[in-house]
Amino acid sequence: MSIPEVNGLLDQLSLHYETYARMQNPDASKGFARLFRGWFTTNAARIDPVHRDFLEGAAALVSRLTEAIAALPPEEAEEGNRAADRAVTLMLCRKQENAPQDRRLYMTAAESSCAPLLSLLTREALQEQHDRMLSQTPRRMMFPNQVELLDAME
Repeated sequence: MSIPEVNGLLDQLSLHYETYARMQNPDASKGFARLFRGWFTTNAARIDPVHRDFLEGAAALVSRLTEAIAALPPEEAEEGNRAADRAVTLMLCRKQENAPQDRRLYMTAAESSCAPLLSLLTREALQEQHDRMLSQTPRRMMFPNQVELLDAME
C-alpha cells in the first residue's frame, strides 16, 4: 500500500458521506415514524436500504482504510496516522446542518464504525478526538454506540 492509495480511500469515505447527506429522500412523504422503524428492533432488514447501504458502505470503507494504513511501510506510518485521524474526524464531525434529520441520526450511528481506526491514532490525536467528541455532546446525552466509542478512546 501507499499514501496515494490511502488518500484515495479517504476521499472515497468523504464522498460517501457527502453523497449520503445530499441524496434525495425517496420516503420523505411517508412520515416521521418511518425514521425509527428499524432503530428499536434487531432486524436490520427493516432499515431503509438507503440508510443500510450508507452504514454498510462506511464500515467497509473504514475496514479497507484500516488495512491500507496498517500495510504502509514504516517510513510512511506517520502520514498514515494522520490519514486515520482525518478519517475519524470526518466520521465524528460530518453531520451537515443541511442534511435531513434522519441522515444526521444515521451518521451518528455510523460513528462506531471508526473504532478500528482508533488503534492507528497517536496518543495526542486520540485525546483530541476524545475531547472533541465530549465537546460536541455531553456523555449523558450520547447514544449507546457513542458511549462505547468514547470508552474505547479512554
